[in-house]
Amino acid sequence: MKRGVCLVMAILSAAALSAQMVSLAQALDSCVAETARKLPAQTRIACPRINAASPELADYTTSQLLMRLVRDSRFIVVNRDSLSGAAVDSEIAYQLQGNVSDETAVSITKQLGATAVIAGTLYNAGRTYRLDIRIVQVETNQVVMQWSADVRADDEWKKFSVVSAGLVFEGGVSLAESEKKTILQNLQRGLQSNQTPLLLPAAVRDAENADRSGVFVIEVDYEEKNGLTLGAATITFMQDGTIRCVSKEHHVSEMGGRRFIQRIAEAIRDDTAFFKQLNEALVK
Repeated sequence: MKRGVCLVMAILSAAALSAQMVSLAQALDSCVAETARKLPAQTRIACPRINAASPELADYTTSQLLMRLVRDSRFIVVNRDSLSGAAVDSEIAYQLQGNVSDETAVSITKQLGATAVIAGTLYNAGRTYRLDIRIVQVETNQVVMQWSADVRADDEWKKFSVVSAGLVFEGGVSLAESEKKTILQNLQRGLQSNQTPLLLPAAVRDAENADRSGVFVIEVDYEEKNGLTLGAATITFMQDGTIRCVSKEHHVSEMGGRRFIQRIAEAIRDDTAFFKQLNEALVK
């Protein structure tokens, strides 16, 4: 009877352990070990850049994975320097979506000199990060491994996990610097509470000279009538000049302009639906 109880406890403990978060280093070690179980010895494998929230995090994760693959003598790793940069990376990413012909897959194989491609994404999954990896046999386009792990953010790499973004104001209304600062601070709180991998500047950028590579645009329209301030605000996130997500319109009615701006800022801070949409846009 005691042996049976011990066996059940061992199984439950193993299940609990598998559900725990691990460091990125532990996750990559496990990934390489699983890759070795799935691929024949001396497989020629290529590893384009891992997708991540920022280029710095993508490069860091990819280099850490490559280091482990090279260190494991069971693989022949194609030197990434021999790849033709972003063109090959994007072509492989396109292939991994199942959108290319067999002829294209074969041509990629010849270019890389590899028989398998390992690709993956490290993305923010709420309070943790998630590493998704899959391996594809290039010539057949067959997925031979699908693997994932929940990863905690460690000091060694979490500084790379943020994407810089600016903040500008548009919408036919001139706001005082103090009002802009109020909205900026509440937007930062919203990003933090919703675990969004974005970093805002301390000051607001000029709307006319904004760098749209990553920028929030706040549009505030209001009017004062008989001492009553009425208005609405929307928030848009743009990346490389393309609108990625837009909030709903926040309608606010308050006595006094200062309280109106505070309410607008609080509405933006508490817009969890927008921040969820933003996180989804960042990991696409």
